[in-house]
Amino acid sequence: MRGLAALAVALMHGNSVFNLGWIPTHAYLAVDFFFLLSGYVLARAFDRQLQQGWAIGFLQRRLIRLYPFIVLGSLMGFWELIIHGVLANSVSISQGVLDLASSLLVIPTPPFISPHWRIYPVDPPLWSLFFEIAANIVYAAAAPWLRTRQLWMLVGLSGLAFAITIFFLNGSDVGLGYFKMASLRVAFSFSLGVALYRTLGQNPKKLAFPLVSTPAIFAVLTAVLLAPTAREWAYDLVAVFALFPALLVLAITTHADGSRLQSVCRVLGELSYPLYAIHMPFFLMVSGMSFGNSAQTGRIACMTLSLVAVALLSWCLARCYDQPIRRWALQRFAGPSPAGARWKKVLRLFTERGFASRVVRARCYGVMRNHLGMAAPMLTEDRRILEQVIFEHYRNEPAIKAVLFVGCDSYTAHYQKRYFSAQDFWTIDPNPRCRRFGANRHIVARLEDLSRHFPDGFFDLIICNGVYGWGLDHADDCDTALLQCHSCLTSHGHLLMGWNDVPGRDPAPLSAVSSLSRFSNYDFPGLGGSRYLTDTPYRHTYWFFRRIDELEDVA
Repeated sequence: MRGLAALAVALMHGNSVFNLGWIPTHAYLAVDFFFLLSGYVLARAFDRQLQQGWAIGFLQRRLIRLYPFIVLGSLMGFWELIIHGVLANSVSISQGVLDLASSLLVIPTPPFISPHWRIYPVDPPLWSLFFEIAANIVYAAAAPWLRTRQLWMLVGLSGLAFAITIFFLNGSDVGLGYFKMASLRVAFSFSLGVALYRTLGQNPKKLAFPLVSTPAIFAVLTAVLLAPTAREWAYDLVAVFALFPALLVLAITTHADGSRLQSVCRVLGELSYPLYAIHMPFFLMVSGMSFGNSAQTGRIACMTLSLVAVALLSWCLARCYDQPIRRWALQRFAGPSPAGARWKKVLRLFTERGFASRVVRARCYGVMRNHLGMAAPMLTEDRRILEQVIFEHYRNEPAIKAVLFVGCDSYTAHYQKRYFSAQDFWTIDPNPRCRRFGANRHIVARLEDLSRHFPDGFFDLIICNGVYGWGLDHADDCDTALLQCHSCLTSHGHLLMGWNDVPGRDPAPLSAVSSLSRFSNYDFPGLGGSRYLTDTPYRHTYWFFRRIDELEDVA
């Protein structure tokens, strides 16, 4: 859906840049859909952490997600400005440099040289990213105190103000033309997306609506954005306040279609943000050539080829430019830093609600575990993610019925009663002394011998946390253990690996273990990907997998 919206915006700007005479009148509504979808997706991935005060880590990840293409779009726009502005003597070089600096900072160009504010002349779509970042900051700061009822009140008030604005301006296209009024646009749609997540929950019930399918939802969204009707305030009101929320709810509560369509959706999702960020400078550079001044047929052909080219370029950049940079940046900046761990704790003491009480409880639990031999939770960041995010997702998943937790200790004794009381929960550990911390159904054995105790396809979920490097100490052991997990998992069963990604604690690079080829990566809904690095000095990492059947592997 996000990819279709980005294509609609690119089509609108392309028709304008190449002067084709026909402009998709309502394609600007895609921005309202962007804000709505952003609010829902971010809340689904981060709302629980943000309600506990995880603002800094969230904002780090948002900048890492957005900034690579802010930089690339700004540089492409600056190059276009030099060629068709500075060299044509219509813009001074000092003004161009100032425009570039402002775009890199994602702020409008202040009137230092020109007599007025310049709203992102280098890359005009950046105006919406300014409001996206602003909405993210406000959301991160307010999430710990913003309850669902207050959130719906915000939706109502901002919606009323935005509806009045739409009526008087005859449309919702406030951004470049009415920059200040765009705050109402993002306030309503973004907060509505967050409110829908909080109301529907992490795993909304899938419903079978008649005549509703993913292609049908796509067709309606495309028709709304590209309808050949005149600009009308009533049309925008219906689209923003009724159709877009309804389409989003249908999309998240309707059964997914086939794998081929899912692949198309994945490609559209990957290219959506790159396409949105770079399409305008790309079109302006191409239109400055002789093609832009040709006859109508030539301009149409040029526009079509440019749209295809920028879409392909966006997909390639997402794979070869954006993903490697974000992967490196997450490890370098958003990951834990042992040298700065103490200062982070001091900062969290003043910014994170309940942090001080958790520190006191963690100390008490540590005494209970280490000195008294009693069962007590471990209140570390990686355990918080495991228990409050990962466990919460899996225990609410209807397909997860039989669960195996590998390795037992005093801090895992409460897992069955608190998190998996409704599942068929098993534990396994080779140390007989750990039996008292295990589940009611406990096996004293090594993971490498799992198939001796369970038939093939017995478990829906196997959790191996703190085992890789703490028991599985050699690459051959890891390979054997993962083969056993594959054998005992159901078709498309889940496997979770958690380990400390530091030298001396990884027997071999986990990606180099050959038996992992029998599993596919699983994008965990609550953490925004298949691999998640926690904010801990020992770099505890979670990696989510699903079993691949032999027939699928051969195919």
